[in-house]
Amino acid sequence: NTGLKDRVILVTGASGGIGAATVRMLIKEEAKVIASGGTSGGFFFELAKFFHDGVMCPSAYKITR
Repeated sequence: NTGLKDRVILVTGASGGIGAATVRMLIKEEAKVIASGGTSGGFFFELAKFFHDGVMCPSAYKITR
């Protein structure tokens, strides 16, 4: 038991790499995840595959000068 069940956790950089892996792990632990990441790659659709009865609050961003 990790104690993460029902905790609300914000993950930045969730569109790939360590951020995406972290989101998947948190979902398995039944945490409530706010996933924030870049707009490329359709990562929201990929992450949605891992959600069953959980809460998903996706947030896309694009940083420009």
